[in-house]
Amino acid sequence: MELEKMTSIKNHPVLKKIKTKLIIETLAISIFLLTYYSGLDGDKKPLYANILLIFSAIAYIINGLLSLQVIQKPIQGENLKESIYTYYKKVKTISKISLSITIIYTASLLLFFGFEINFRGEKNGSCYLVLLY
Repeated sequence: MELEKMTSIKNHPVLKKIKTKLIIETLAISIFLLTYYSGLDGDKKPLYANILLIFSAIAYIINGLLSLQVIQKPIQGENLKESIYTYYKKVKTISKISLSITIIYTASLLLFFGFEINFRGEKNGSCYLVLLY
């Protein structure tokens, strides 16, 4: 209990920036999901691209919320050594999951927007440059 009081991070400036980033991302993704079907011709894309985009966007938001929850509670043990080790394991797991979800979300966006692009000639070289970058 005393350790929790000493390490309280509720008002930490970095945590406030993370919360602000999460709010902005959640609003932007929500607006995108509400408007992509009619505004970006989602009805002309294949069903699997739409489903992947929706589920990956929702997973991205949920992951951000869960990650924030883990970061806000660094004290998880009876002593400092145990608490740091537990926190390290959780952060390591969350980082792997976050990376995976971000890759899936990015891939679903590329699939959705690049579905009807014909990659021949000049566009083929541009595609390789983007992938290498």
